[in-house]
Amino acid sequence: MIAVGFKSFGGPDVLEELEIEEPKPEDGYAIVRISHTSVNRLDTLVRKGYSPGIALPHIPGSDVYGIIDRIDGGKNVFAEGDKVIVHPLISCGICAECVSGKEDICRKWGAIGREKNGSYAELVKIKVDQLFRPPAHLSGMELACLPLSLTAAWRGLVLSEPAPEKTVVIRGASGNVGIIALMLSKALGMRTIAITRNSIKATELVRIGADSVIDSSEPEYLQRLDDEVGAGGADSVLDCTGEINESIKIVKIGGKVISYGVLKNQKSEIDISNLYLKSVHVIGTRLSTRKEFGDAIRFVGENRICPIIGRELSITDAAEAHMLLEGSKVFGKILLKLN
Repeated sequence: MIAVGFKSFGGPDVLEELEIEEPKPEDGYAIVRISHTSVNRLDTLVRKGYSPGIALPHIPGSDVYGIIDRIDGGKNVFAEGDKVIVHPLISCGICAECVSGKEDICRKWGAIGREKNGSYAELVKIKVDQLFRPPAHLSGMELACLPLSLTAAWRGLVLSEPAPEKTVVIRGASGNVGIIALMLSKALGMRTIAITRNSIKATELVRIGADSVIDSSEPEYLQRLDDEVGAGGADSVLDCTGEINESIKIVKIGGKVISYGVLKNQKSEIDISNLYLKSVHVIGTRLSTRKEFGDAIRFVGENRICPIIGRELSITDAAEAHMLLEGSKVFGKILLKLN
């Protein structure tokens, strides 16, 4: 079958078409046929070699939506021909954490497209317990944009203990996770302050519901942010930038800073006195548990949330898609169509 991947780590130009064997059926697994997938920041990090232990050649891609091509008979609730959306987290399934429903902290944690070949291919082999029925109101193209961004955003919001009228600040709000986090937080009734470095994307964030948008490239943005959160501070901050110290400053006493990415700073200095005097909870997280993913899928369906597609390209143009993402040239997901 045709896939796109890389035989060495590097820039977008290392992506190439690969001819690989079709995945073979196995007990407890389904073979999912993909028509579309989308590009995530994780794909670019994997391509650069940031994830150790990846065997080459490798196929990136964490967003799996498609139709079950083959599945073992067994006692599955799914059958060949069913449409499915896939939870991208990989875990061992047998450790104490997995058995107790905490797959997100499994010691053998991983993600589709990182530890195993991913969705830049016509067929992907997936564990049956990672399969979910998709929300009925979304098209196949929209569903292909959802899995990784949704699981990261929902997990961050769950940890922040969302409630109507609470204030959440979303840093990196114009990124893939930030956009869906904004949509989810508004559906949860929260007051949402979005931070972006792009004035054009700031307009789009207002359009999709942000109560306030702050351009972090402006000279006085920190003062404006202080004014927006008010004297008490924000209830929580979702931070994918690595600017943890700034996030601690703007959160209220006893508030939460949720870190789920490092788009800007791999290392961040923290004012320890500010951290403990404000009793701030700083929580690092990766992806949601399977239960949380199921909850997120239901919430998306009940609230008719629709991901934003910014651009559609052929899978053979994956290198261009990576360049667009890394250059922050597109608002919304970059969709890849498989022929």
